[in-house]
Amino acid sequence: MEGGYKLILAGFALIVAGFLVLTLGALLAAVPGAKSSGGIIVVIWPFWPLPTGLAWGEPAVAWLLGLIAFIIMIFMVVFTYLVARSFRGEASAALE
Repeated sequence: MEGGYKLILAGFALIVAGFLVLTLGALLAAVPGAKSSGGIIVVIWPFWPLPTGLAWGEPAVAWLLGLIAFIIMIFMVVFTYLVARSFRGEASAALE
């Protein structure tokens, strides 16, 4: 149970950190003359991952952020597959 608590705490910390980064970005973008760049990829999961991407800002920065988001998406798909496969193996072993 100790590991689960740490995992929940880490997830909560990541959510808070993301919220702070987005808030800071919005505040900095409100300054006159400020520029912002970003990239996001949303994966619609039931249709074996259908990525929908968006990037804005200067072209070089937008491409880089979009590429990083795509790499993270690929990592998460592979990670989810490996975790699901390991759980399937444990479940079939328990049934025997």
